[in-house]
Amino acid sequence: MLSWLGLLLSPLAAACLLVAALYAPEAIAAGQHLSDLGLPVRSCPGCGFCGLSRAFAWMMRAEPLAAVRLNPLVLLFFPAFWALSFGGPVAFFLNRRRSP
Repeated sequence: MLSWLGLLLSPLAAACLLVAALYAPEAIAAGQHLSDLGLPVRSCPGCGFCGLSRAFAWMMRAEPLAAVRLNPLVLLFFPAFWALSFGGPVAFFLNRRRSP
C-alpha cells in the first residue's frame, strides 16, 4: 500500500522541486509559476507552509540560510521531497519484485 502511495506522490514531489529549480524565489512570490500555467494568482491566505515554495527555491540555489529564514520546515520537507521523488518509484518496483 505504501509503495503505491509513494509511486503516486513522487511526480508531485518532483514537480515541486522542478518549479523550485526553474523559478527564482522572487518569481514564485509574485506568482509567476502559477500564471505561466494559466492559473489565477491569488494572495496567500497564510498557513504553516507559508514561504515553503520560496524556501525550496533558495535551497535549490544552495542558500540554506535564506531558506530557513522563510520557513524552518524546509529542513524537514526539502530532503523528504527529494527522497519521495526518487524513493517512491524505487520502493514500488523493489516491492513488486519481492512479491510472489
